[in-house]
Amino acid sequence: MISRYRAASIVAIGAALFSYTHAAQADSTEFKDHCSGAAGKYDAPLRGWYWTWENDVAGVVKSDSYYTQGAQVGYTFRKHANPNLLDRIASPLCNLLGFDASGDDTVLSATTLFLGQQLFTPKDKSAALPNPNDRPYAGWAYLGARLELLQPLALSDDGRRRWRTHSFEIQGGVVGSNAIGEETQRAFHDLDDSVQSNGWHNQITNRYAGQAFYNFSTRLKAFDIWGLSSDVLWDVGGAAGSLQNHISTGAAWRIGRNMGPMTQRAIQPSSITASLHPASNTSTATERDTRKCEFLLHAQECYFFVGASAKGVNKNIFLEGASSGAGSEISAEEFVYELTWGFRARYRWARFDYISTTRSREFSPAPANPLERKGRHDFGSLTMSCYGGFGGYNGKLEWVCPGFVAGIATFLVFRD
Repeated sequence: MISRYRAASIVAIGAALFSYTHAAQADSTEFKDHCSGAAGKYDAPLRGWYWTWENDVAGVVKSDSYYTQGAQVGYTFRKHANPNLLDRIASPLCNLLGFDASGDDTVLSATTLFLGQQLFTPKDKSAALPNPNDRPYAGWAYLGARLELLQPLALSDDGRRRWRTHSFEIQGGVVGSNAIGEETQRAFHDLDDSVQSNGWHNQITNRYAGQAFYNFSTRLKAFDIWGLSSDVLWDVGGAAGSLQNHISTGAAWRIGRNMGPMTQRAIQPSSITASLHPASNTSTATERDTRKCEFLLHAQECYFFVGASAKGVNKNIFLEGASSGAGSEISAEEFVYELTWGFRARYRWARFDYISTTRSREFSPAPANPLERKGRHDFGSLTMSCYGGFGGYNGKLEWVCPGFVAGIATFLVFRD
């Protein structure tokens, strides 16, 4: 019962923030939104809900350990004539970065509130005693806010769309038993009668934590392959806080049609993917760069991608030893790489993303058994975004995403 109260408290705080932010309107005559300078030239970002589920069962090589599960549900707000709380927080940042409502340095912005949880477990979950040579159990439950900025650039010489994106994100929450990681994993394992973990009492200690993320990405080059559009993206970013400190960079190659911005961070679904269409519906971009995906049930956007990224790690508390002694003999790797592949299909009312990630070992010493793949780990990420009204679409399916999540959560909490 205590776990239900904890879960209810986290959801209640998230609902209160959502309601306050949605209702916090002010007099627009006293406010200049430096984050919406391109709003008169390009369609505004789509508002609406999204939910993301990550699990190692959904990876190429199935397992039930290390980073074993993550979930996030969030809402991206509509831009109003009167700014809400997130708009007022974001505008000074855009001004500091030199973005404005006039000139070449204009941007489109999207602000999002979200609620999430991540779970980490050792390889051997049958053991009740702490294992000093494997990562400890850990749970992380958090609330967060994200600001995404899309800067449309002039077309390339061959008529291809170009852009830059900036993403700023903050998270605050709890680590340890208060993150209800054990209860979440037990509930999911009950669904398919999986073997339960016996060592959650060895998880890292309770504490409050905060984290900030930044990511920059841009389209380097676009070209045609096999009658489809193709491009190369590059990104760089980092994280700082009481959870993790790291810097990263990566690149991705895509092939598809009408491709917009993307992020390689699986649990950071972009809300600005559909923002590159001129408001006048006229564009000098090449037809190959803007054609829809008629062959895929008339999708607005579709692509397949492969990518790679490298990360320099300075701190990772999920790999620090617990008070029980679990994980006391391991140390975090200073260099971690990820190989990714996936696909996207975006329709008028929803978007579907899948990303498969292979992550190199995160701690040393590596497992001695060669069957353990030297500590490499796979997981998959599924995201569904449900859009609100725009153009001639009334947004009647916007509540599919939160309705689905609420139904699953209710079932897990109140089932016998």
